[in-house]
Amino acid sequence: MKPLARVINYFLSLFGIHLTRNITLKYRIERGDYKWLQERNIATVLDIGANTGQFAEMIHQILPIATIHSFEPLPEQFIGLQGLTKKIQLLQCYQFAVGSENTEMEINANEFSASSSLLPMTELHTSSFPYTKNSTLQKISLRTLDSFFDEIKPTKKTLLKIDVQGFEMEVLKGADKILDLVDVVIVETSFKELYKDQPLFPDIYNYLMKKQFIYNGNFEQIHSASNGEVLQADAIFIRKSL
Repeated sequence: MKPLARVINYFLSLFGIHLTRNITLKYRIERGDYKWLQERNIATVLDIGANTGQFAEMIHQILPIATIHSFEPLPEQFIGLQGLTKKIQLLQCYQFAVGSENTEMEINANEFSASSSLLPMTELHTSSFPYTKNSTLQKISLRTLDSFFDEIKPTKKTLLKIDVQGFEMEVLKGADKILDLVDVVIVETSFKELYKDQPLFPDIYNYLMKKQFIYNGNFEQIHSASNGEVLQADAIFIRKSL
């Protein structure tokens, strides 16, 4: 903190007021928070479960020359995602869900769209996050990530992000070929069952360990609104050095 800011903060503190910096993504990038990722020279980003493009926007600022392939099956959210192509030229969008086979399924489209899932919610989910209690079924197309291999042409410096609300293992099972080229995985993992029969953190951890990845901490965490317990984390896995 600069000297003048310290003086101002001191006098404000006498009245119980404390100023804090609004930590923006730009500030965090400039501070070097993502240098570890930038130094990996990622050329391809696979964004599975893109919603309206929140992750695509963020990762584009961190890795501005990487090509981003974003997958989102829900029509309304896909329209929002497509709108980002006007300002992110290296963004490609696909209106599919990703899993372990090529088929059609019904998705639980939630009023809070980020909680939409191919799996039904558990009571723990709706009690922890009451605003997610309402869902409707929609038919969507499901494809394996490997079925897009020739279209995407992933490089040996690929980041795979998976945020699919309990369907993470199915995405990984359908990505054996592509996973061989992935350098970093950022995958949403749960510590308690928020969706029926979903894999939990140890399942994802063990699967990726066998694929030669090492757990390297969390990108973000989600806490229960009722008691603050950590329920989910965007876990980071890095490929082992040979």
